[in-house]
Amino acid sequence: LARGADVDHANSLGETAIHHAAANADPACLAILLDAGADVDEETADGWTALMIAARLGHPDALRLLLARAARSDARTVGGATALILAADGRNEPSRDPSFHSRIEAVLRELVEAGADANAADNAGFTALHGAARGFDAGRVKCLLELGADARVAARDGTTALAIARASEHQAMTEALQAALAASGADQEKS
Repeated sequence: LARGADVDHANSLGETAIHHAAANADPACLAILLDAGADVDEETADGWTALMIAARLGHPDALRLLLARAARSDARTVGGATALILAADGRNEPSRDPSFHSRIEAVLRELVEAGADANAADNAGFTALHGAARGFDAGRVKCLLELGADARVAARDGTTALAIARASEHQAMTEALQAALAASGADQEKS
């Protein structure tokens, strides 16, 4: 950077240094890049921002720094996913680290506290709650419900998080979702 490197130079996938710093959970590097003028909301070719990468990979420190530097929590990928949806999706976990689940829950909380919509849906109508249910993660489901996720929301194809939980025969998820629906007065048979 001191020699004039373009802080927002992108590779063929549209990834810049800020995306790699977020993936590597390096807040110090992120701060240097942002101080040098890096675009906090720079998107890859698929529409991923550094905030989305930090969220998906469970890097709460990097996420906090990006949010403090005004990263948009409502930015969307080309598929319509937000950082919250990406963080909640339990399929194909990017880490086997035992602390990963608690870090993801911290990320979910940080995002909602920063104004992320707990019920935002992607282009197919799936929300963060659907993603947590598809990943068979009762902890994330409960966390999202505590943060205001609406168990009544159905995707465009009619799928609800409860339908996913029932189909997977995941008792803890099913019970958490049924309790949320009962508290809202919703008809559980239609969910």
